[in-house]
This record gives sequence, structure tokens and C-alpha cells, in this order.
Amino acid sequence: MRIPNFLKNLLLLLVSISLAFLLAEGLARLLLPAPPRIVSLQKDEKAQQRLAQENQEYREMPLLEHMEYTGALVVNTPTGRRLRANSHVKMINHNLSQRDIEFRTNALGYRNREIGPKQLTRVLFLGDSITLADYVEDEETFVKQVELLSWETQTPVETINAGVGGASLTNELAVLEETGLSTKPDVVVLGFYLNDFNESAAFHVGRLPGWLNQSYVVWLVVKSFSLVKIEMEERGRFGPRSLPQLKEEIQEHWKPEAGDPLQSRSAFYQEVEKTIMDWGSAWSTSLWDYMTPTFFHFRQLADTHGFQPMIMVLPVKLQVEAEFIEDFPQQQVKAIGKQLGIPVLDVLPFLREVAKTESAPLFYDHCHPTPLGNQLVAENIWTFLQDNVSLSKASQVPEDLRNTVSEQAKAFPSRVAMYFQRAYHNFQQDNYDQAERDLERSLSLQPTVQSHNLLGLVYMQQGFAEKALSNFEQALKIEPDNIHVLNNRGILFHDFYQDVSKACADLTIACVQNQCSAEALTLFQQKCVP
Repeated sequence: MRIPNFLKNLLLLLVSISLAFLLAEGLARLLLPAPPRIVSLQKDEKAQQRLAQENQEYREMPLLEHMEYTGALVVNTPTGRRLRANSHVKMINHNLSQRDIEFRTNALGYRNREIGPKQLTRVLFLGDSITLADYVEDEETFVKQVELLSWETQTPVETINAGVGGASLTNELAVLEETGLSTKPDVVVLGFYLNDFNESAAFHVGRLPGWLNQSYVVWLVVKSFSLVKIEMEERGRFGPRSLPQLKEEIQEHWKPEAGDPLQSRSAFYQEVEKTIMDWGSAWSTSLWDYMTPTFFHFRQLADTHGFQPMIMVLPVKLQVEAEFIEDFPQQQVKAIGKQLGIPVLDVLPFLREVAKTESAPLFYDHCHPTPLGNQLVAENIWTFLQDNVSLSKASQVPEDLRNTVSEQAKAFPSRVAMYFQRAYHNFQQDNYDQAERDLERSLSLQPTVQSHNLLGLVYMQQGFAEKALSNFEQALKIEPDNIHVLNNRGILFHDFYQDVSKACADLTIACVQNQCSAEALTLFQQKCVP
């Protein structure tokens, strides 16, 4: 039977269209980011009314236990937990740090100074209890530490802490929409912790009929020309009913077994299974498929309101201390960030490297950083911000901003000691660039003999004689008879300046008291003893 020509032509046309579509789909997936879905989050329409009522009356509460503070200061809204605005609480014996903590909120319900006219690049931090860090003083949080670090550079920033304990990913974006955008941020850092899927408030995600929903090309055409009706699919909360399905998925995919989770991957995955309703949920591929559209919404907000978006992934202690790298959640966020053109900071590699040599604890529990942990996270954030977002230069920090933190910041000498200890370790490992960086930070906070002396040695090892001499002399201004500095300056005078007279003047003071180093003693006996 002969096929009519028009059927042949029709068949050829259909085949050509199909091939063209497949080619276009392939090229779109290869060259273009995933097309953004339409996402809408539930917002508290009465947020401004609530804040106005809370700001009418300043609330100051006496010393409270942590749980009492939570009940007194935390407000439950249709879109999740918020902190009561315009309040001052004194917590006694916080259950994490066992410290008494002063805690204040501003007119927006943020743990932050009142927000005035913008004078520097403004960086807004969204997050949960790790970002809020109500168990340490405000100046010890990584949000404030980023600000303090930036003030030592030519691109100082103003940071805002919009963290809320117990907030999920969608709750954090609701905070951004309800109050965060009013601060006119230049950069918004979305702090993602591994349990941020849990108890996420309802949100809606655009969906196309059937297989069309999976096509890049169809989504691009629909977004451009509105040819197909987009249905808004509601996605609710994750709760206890999800537990059996999630556990089954973890067991099938990761094969958990008993053992030491620090040494065995299978044992690590057993911890994932045990914590499935907390941080373990981040190892569920189905939850990533379910919640990924919220990151698209973050990108949409950035495009609409003109801020630079950034995502920071905060790890659990077990990931930091394990003998192997297990970073499945971090890789998922990086892939999403790449699709959306959002820089993603993975804090895990930096903390793992530090943990190899740092004996002091970095965490209070499974995820909340100590003051040292907060300082290290802040350094990682600040370095990443400098490399990945646009920051405006400023000749100086406005006095009204500096006055709000400078005195308190100097009240925490642990930062000075931490920088010095790490610099000394790096000096011993011949890592002079890092040692120099830490010593300069330490000296910017508090000039000490030890820091100037060690920085002088760092410069000596690199052959920078003038810089070394300058630091030795600054150390001697603080303590004129310091034997260790005189030792080092004497060696410098001899080896770099060939000035035996000045070398012997320094070495004599040290060696006559039998406190000079072996190198200095040899030099003293050869050059200075008649």
C-alpha cells in the first residue's frame, strides 16, 4: 500500500519538529541555568501591625533561665517564630554556654543595633539559632565578627543579624520579605543549616501540566509568552508523618550500619538515620527535590529588589571531625547555587582544616559554634565576601557605628589570643603569609609585645629587614627590656645590617642575664666577647 505524499510530509514534519525540540532541549540544559519556577511564600500580612504594637512598650525582663526567655521573647506568627521587638533580656546560665548573656532586640525584632541611614555596604544575615547565637554575647557572634573584621580593611561593612532560633528555610525568606527588605540590604546571606527543611511553612510552586513541567524549553517559552496556564501547587509542612518514608529512603540509599561515625561512613549514615527529623533530613534526595524551589524564590527576590544574594552552608560537628569527607548536602546547595548564579560558601572545608590543629572546642553541641568557632566562621565568611560580592570602599567607619561596638569588642581578649596562637602554629609550619595575616589582625585589636615580636620574626624569615626592625622596635616601646625581643633584634642587626656594635649592645643585655637563645649566645661569644 502506497503512503500518500501528504502523510509522508506530515510524518517528516513531525520527526523534524521532534528532533529540533530535542536538540533545543539538550542545548538549553547544557548552556542555560534551570528556568526559575514561580514560587510564592506565605507571609504574615500583620507583621507591621505586630511590630508597631511591640514597639509601643519597651520590655525589659530580669534574669531568666533560657527556656523562660524563649517563652517570654519568642512570638509565634503564621509564618513561623519571630523575636519580640524592642526588648531586653538577661539570661542566666544559658543551657549551651552556661554563661549569663545580655540579649537585646531592635524595632524590627532583630538582635542588632537600631538600623539607621545606610552609610556602608549593608550585609543582612538570615538564619536560625546558629546565626542568632543567643548563647554568646552579640560581639562574639559571627555576624558581628564579620563586621569587626571588615573594619580593618578598605571595604568596611555594616552587618544585620536577622537570625531566629528554630527558623526553617522558608521562615527565613519570610523574614526577608516581611522586614528584611525594608533595611535596603546590598548583600543578603542566606544561612542554610542542614535541618532547614523541617517544619517549613506552606509555600506554593508553579507547575505545568504533565511532562511539560520537566522541560527547560517549555518553561522558557511559557515564562516569555504565557502560553500555558501555570498551576500553583501548595506544599505544606514536614512533620512526624514523614518519618517512616524518610527512614526507608535513607536505609535504601545510604545503607547505614553500626560503628564509629568518625571512622566509618556506614556508621555516619546511621547517625543520619537517627537524626532524620533534624540534620539527617539533608541526606534525603526527595526533600531536596521538594524544597529546591525556595532557593529559586531567593534568586527572584534578589533580582526584584537589587541585592546580591549569597548562600552559606553550615555543617554539623560530626562532618567537621570525621576522618573522611561526607558533604552530600553541601554539594546539593552548590549545584543549586551554580544553576541560579548565587555564590555558595561551604564552611566545612575550612573548619575541617582548622580542626586538625586546634585543640580548643569549636562547637558547644552538635552544631552551635563556640566563640572560637564563631570567629573562624566569620573569617571564612569575610574572605568569601571579599572575593565574591561587590563591596564599596570607605575611607573610615562612621563614628556612630564604631561607637556601638568598639569598646565591647575590645572586652573580648580571646580574639587576640586566638589569632596569636594560630599565627605561632603557622610560623612553625613555615606558613608565613597566614601567620602575618593573623598577627596583623591581633595587633589591630590589641598591640602586644608577643605579637610584634613574632611578626618581626615572620618578616626576618622572609628577608624583610625593615619591617622586622619596625616590629621589634614597636615591641620594645611597650616593654623596653624584653629579653626575647633584644635577642631577635641583635641577630637582625648582625645578619641583615652587618652592624656588630648595635648587635652586641642588644645581645649583651640578654646574654649577661643568661637568657639569650643558642643562636644569640653563639653570636655573642664570637663577636661581642673580647
